[in-house]
Amino acid sequence: HGTGMGPIAWITMGEVFGPRHKWIGVTFASMVFWSSMIAVDVIFHYLRFAVLTGGIFWFHCVMCVGGYIFVLLCFRELKEQRIDDITKSFTKKHDSLIDTFIARV
Repeated sequence: HGTGMGPIAWITMGEVFGPRHKWIGVTFASMVFWSSMIAVDVIFHYLRFAVLTGGIFWFHCVMCVGGYIFVLLCFRELKEQRIDDITKSFTKKHDSLIDTFIARV
């Protein structure tokens, strides 16, 4: 199950989340990853009967191309940037919300 877009969350987690907020990123990524795997397992047999096996391969092809375009558009190059600058660019408006959530947990 760990093929396709699934491992991208684990690969980019170190660059996207700072050390202070990494635990919530790991939690959310795990929840999305395993929920999507359950959804694939549940709907696969229904999808196979609806669009046949060839349709499943085309669906997979479309999802891979869509994922590739998503990565090209949404993941910018972070080379030679400090983790503080990266964290600030992601948490400018929502910093107080994250701190409030962490304080309650």
